[in-house]
Order: sequence, then structure tokens, then C-alpha cells
Amino acid sequence: MLNINKIKCDCLVVGTGASGYTAALAAKRLGVDTLLIEKESLIGGSLCQSFVSPVMTFHAFPNEQVIKGIAEELIAAAVDLKLCSGHVLDMTGTAATITPLQPDLFPYLVLKKLADAGVKLLIQSMAVDVKLKNNQITEVLVQNKSGCQVIQPKIVIDATGDADLAAKAGVPFKIGREQDQKTQPMSLLFKVGNVDFSKIRQEISKNPANFTLHPDYLANPDNFTSLAVSGFFEEVRRAQNQGLLLFRDRMLFFEMPFSNQVIVNVTRINDLLGINASDLTTAYQVGINQIYEIFRVLKAFIPGFSSSELIAVAPKVGVRETRHIVGEYILTKEDIVSGKKFEDRIARGAFPMDIHSPDGSKLDLSHGAINDYYTIPYRTLLPKGIRNLLVTGRPISATHEANASARVSPTCMALGQAAGTAAYLAIRYKTDVLDLNVKQLQQLLLKQKALV
Repeated sequence: MLNINKIKCDCLVVGTGASGYTAALAAKRLGVDTLLIEKESLIGGSLCQSFVSPVMTFHAFPNEQVIKGIAEELIAAAVDLKLCSGHVLDMTGTAATITPLQPDLFPYLVLKKLADAGVKLLIQSMAVDVKLKNNQITEVLVQNKSGCQVIQPKIVIDATGDADLAAKAGVPFKIGREQDQKTQPMSLLFKVGNVDFSKIRQEISKNPANFTLHPDYLANPDNFTSLAVSGFFEEVRRAQNQGLLLFRDRMLFFEMPFSNQVIVNVTRINDLLGINASDLTTAYQVGINQIYEIFRVLKAFIPGFSSSELIAVAPKVGVRETRHIVGEYILTKEDIVSGKKFEDRIARGAFPMDIHSPDGSKLDLSHGAINDYYTIPYRTLLPKGIRNLLVTGRPISATHEANASARVSPTCMALGQAAGTAAYLAIRYKTDVLDLNVKQLQQLLLKQKALV
């Protein structure tokens, strides 16, 4: 017989990625009884589970900070703990800054922040179903080692990264790009140690055309304190002539803080869907095979890697794109390129529309330069028809192109803080999230040192 335990809370946050833990912190610090659940044993989302480091970006070109609030608080704490080297110029010129973090140690900082705030946390707990009444989620069924638990929240925040809970509630969504539903490829990242950074920098200075570089790098290389490499195109072509690395057009890797290690982001896993269990299994298997091939190429072809060592593989494949909810507003490419400032804005973004091609091996940054930050409207967090559900992070209401910018961790942290703050206001004023006073939300975010 099933032993079903019922738990009441004001706010249920599902998922402990960048949007989830910031949402939970924001809500609890405002006095909301908050429960945060995570299906994995490791919290922290793609940064910690998939080694997606460095995080980018907290700044718009040339040097305007666009993300603050809880996100900046976490970075400052990580710097103090020697887990992060702070915001540094991006050598590749893709973003204004990057923020290298130690992905396997950052979860402990997040855990401490959650505990200090008093957030209730359940790990290895999966939300498997929802119950609706009058267009409102009344119950969320959770399965874990204790059996079945029924959570009865007033407000639900879906921070799963894939809109899993929203989909269970019947929220309309789209997958991938409009014309064929193809999504950006998945990647399995890995860590390499004993890398000779001086040899790599020498190679960049000798042959800058072989790399994608910030326009100021060659004149002022000392200003770029953390190594970020997108290139070695010639070496990759030589490897491809030998039948290796046919799935990727470049080497892409980033220095980790306070070590001689890099995170390598080169695997390319196409034509699989990150919300399909069989595809996720295949993706990890493909990723592992590609990693050994990449490491072989690094050792044999890339200066600075001859004595390198394969240190660790991310425990989870990195997923860039799955569902996009259909919300009260759909963020578009045009909104991002034009730097649109919405009246109901609740977060800023400045990362380019960085589309890893669903069709091949390349990065596509041709969708328009971002010379100014853009804003994200509150309406993108509001799935149509559900009165007490907010969707935050990667699956907000956005097109394929817009998602390629808004999906990154700093922006998701800002969205999470907005979602948690919105939950507080909805509970305090006993209103639906659809009818929230956005001016009040903006004022409260500014009071928390967030930028809107």
C-alpha cells in the first residue's frame, strides 16, 4: 500500500539550477515558506552537474554590468572562497566578460546560502504529476526514497530547465526552432589538467588568425587574465584529414580559476532530444566516445596539451534547448537585437544569440550583434492559462533564436530572483501571478539590488 505524505508550503520551486536556487532564496528571504526540490543528488543545475563554466555574461559591451542581485552576491562569495576568479574580459570577444567558477565545488556554497536562508530542500525527489482545479495547480506529486509525497503549494515555480512541470500541467509549448523543431545540440563537458598555458598564449600571439579573438587582445594581452580559447582551426583541420574530430570545427576551452586546468566544450551531440530518456542515454554514450577522441587530438595536435591529463567528465550531459513555453509574451530575436526595454521588464541580458548549429559542427553568431543590453518582460514567465505557476530559466516564452541568448546562467539567475519575488507578492496580496502589480515587483527587485 502506498504511504502518501502530504506537505503544505507557500511556494514550491522545482529544480535547483541557476533559476531555481535564486528563486528559492528570493522567496524565502522575503518570508515565504519555501520548499525546493531537485531530482538529482547534486544541486546547482548545468553549472555544477554539466560543468558549464565559465558562466557568461554579467556585462554588456563595453563594460556595463547588467546582472546583479543574488547572482552577484553568489559570485562575490565564491571569489572569497577561492572558487571563482571574478568577472574577467572574454579573450574570444563573444561576450564582454566571463566568470570562471569551479563547477564541482560551487554546490557547497549554494547549499550554505539555502541553509542560511532557511529554505527547505529535498534532493533525489522528482515531481511526477500535478493536479489542477480551476486553472490552478493544487497538488504536485513527488516520488523519492520515502515513497510518494503530495506537495500542496500556493505558488509553483517551474525551474526544471525543460518546463517539465508546466508540460504536466498542460501548458502549451514549442520545441526547438520553428521550421523543424530541431534543438541546439547537447554537449558533454570535461576537465583536463596539467595544461601549459604559456605555450597556448605563445601560439595565439604567433598565429592570431587561427583563433577567434577579442579585438583588443593582441594590443593588450595582459588585460585578459583568464585563458579562453576558441580556435586552433588549422590543427582541427589536420586532425580531420586523419578522420578525427569530424563533428566539430574548433577547439573551445576555458581556464579554471587557481589551477592549471581547463574545461573543454567541444563535444557535439546532434539530433537527440533532452526530454527523451532514451536520447539522453544515447547522448551520454556518444559524448563519452567523443571525449576520448577529443582528448587524443588535444594531446597529439594542440600545443600545451602534450603532458595533459583527463581529470573528470561531467556527471550529466549538458542540454541547451528543449521546450519553450507559450506565455503571455514571446521574446524574439528582434527584441534582443534592438535592445528592447519593456515596460514590464524584470531582468536584463547581454549574451549574443549563440546558436550551436542543430545541423552541423559550427557556432552561429550571425543573428545580430548585441551592442546594448535587452530586457526580459515578466509576461515571458507566465504560461497561458495557469493562475499560480511561474516558469523561469531556459524554457521561458522565447523563440529558438532569443532562447540562444537568454538561456545562460547569469540571465537565468536574474529571472529566478524575479520569479521568487513575484511569488512573494502573489502570496502577500492573494492574487494570481497573471494579475500581479509589475511596478511593485520592479521596485522590490531594485530594493534587492537586482537590475531591471
